[in-house]
Amino acid sequence: MVAVSPSQNLNANKALDLLPYKLLTFSTRATDELTLYHWQEEAELIFCVSGSFKVYSSSESYFLGENDFIFIRSNRTYAIRGSGISHCLIIHFPLELLNSFRQSDYLKLVNPPIPQ
Repeated sequence: MVAVSPSQNLNANKALDLLPYKLLTFSTRATDELTLYHWQEEAELIFCVSGSFKVYSSSESYFLGENDFIFIRSNRTYAIRGSGISHCLIIHFPLELLNSFRQSDYLKLVNPPIPQ
């Protein structure tokens, strides 16, 4: 473990504020701990770091085990239920960031050119 002074922690927080997205963590300590149904204005990626979660949408449910993730579009209602001690990383992508990508940029990311 590395000790961090308050001033270093403050600098790290300032650096995180400059990112074009928000990083959050969510943990459960008890069996069947459930968040209330809610939504985000931002699109959201939920990555299960350890343990397991079940994500409920209005019509379906999805199981996330360690190293699984789910992408939730903006303004979609969902809830999360952890099973025991579980940890996930959440990334909120603002709509402005997603809208800044052109389709051609996206296609280059998902279909990179094949070297000859």
